[in-house]
Amino acid sequence: INEYYEERGWKILDFVDVEKSLAAKLTDDDIGAILVCIDAKNILERLNLTHCFNVIGHGLEPLRNSTTLTKIDMGLSRRCESPELFEEALISEDAVFPILHDILSGEGNSFW
Repeated sequence: INEYYEERGWKILDFVDVEKSLAAKLTDDDIGAILVCIDAKNILERLNLTHCFNVIGHGLEPLRNSTTLTKIDMGLSRRCESPELFEEALISEDAVFPILHDILSGEGNSFW
């Protein structure tokens, strides 16, 4: 997986590529550390938190004011999976919204 992502410059980070049982154990600290390690604020264009049920949202802090992010998928499930299977997800609007607001309102963001 590392070679796959490094070859593409870490523009896309999709946790569907991680075994479901491992992705489900990842915490905000884990996600935050990964985002810092790959310099996501300046490089990442797309983030998919597939199966990251243990993430509340503050681990996305390293993305605050990103000008490269164009898509973030916090749906947690794959397209063919029923979302009802993941009712125990911890994602919090209160944690995520301020970060997304700063990305969207930042000068030079990639969404507009």
